[in-house]
Amino acid sequence: MFSIRQSWVSFACTGVPAADGLPEWEPYTHESGATMLLDDNSELVHHHDQALMSLLAPDYQC
Repeated sequence: MFSIRQSWVSFACTGVPAADGLPEWEPYTHESGATMLLDDNSELVHHHDQALMSLLAPDYQC
């Protein structure tokens, strides 16, 4: 299982939030919408909750 603390330490030291058991964490861009979901089974998703964001803030460009 990955460690959130390990991710933060890696990010502070290298600029890359890496940890054992955590998928590669892509940088967020408007086009990719890359978001890491941190849970028992962490995963990188793209444009997570886009439909919900469109409903809550229809004029917001994310």
